[in-house]
Amino acid sequence: MENKSYYKILDYNDEYLDYLFKIHKENFETYFVTHYGKWNDNRQKKSFKKMMESGFYKMIEFNGEIIGAISFEEGTPPYSTADNKGKPSVLWYLNIDKRLHGQGLGSVILRDIIQSCKFKLELKVYKDNFPAQTFYRKHNLHFRPFESDDDFFTMDLYTSIYCRRNSGGATEKSPMIQHLIDTFNKTHNHENE
Repeated sequence: MENKSYYKILDYNDEYLDYLFKIHKENFETYFVTHYGKWNDNRQKKSFKKMMESGFYKMIEFNGEIIGAISFEEGTPPYSTADNKGKPSVLWYLNIDKRLHGQGLGSVILRDIIQSCKFKLELKVYKDNFPAQTFYRKHNLHFRPFESDDDFFTMDLYTSIYCRRNSGGATEKSPMIQHLIDTFNKTHNHENE
């Protein structure tokens, strides 16, 4: 089986627009229609292209092949509990080709994102997108819905429970998060044997 820890995040290239839009449509059309009505391919593709060209969205390459797209924004922790001016990290978009679902690659990417977070990770997920909700919860990472509107749950993971500042002021992983990461790695490395 392939080593899922090796993937690359690349700048968007218009050459992959059709393929990335196909993946986007396969994974989101049902939810879009449920919440907003009819899906219009031309309008959706134009909007998708603008989103991808914003520079905020990147392509995911695995084994030399583009397999999806991601948008992640690194946050900043507050300096104290009284000073809540920190900004959470936000996973805006994670979309992988359906033929690769269930193989662990999304989990590896999510693990890497969580490891890079300094304070809190947020994401939005359609309320009726149960596969995505299951994906975000399946590793006991304690994502929990904390806010919702008619269409979305906003989910968060407080990595501050697991991360701490050392005496020099740098963020380091606590033994608890390191244990979770080690357990995850052992489980998935065993699956790859």
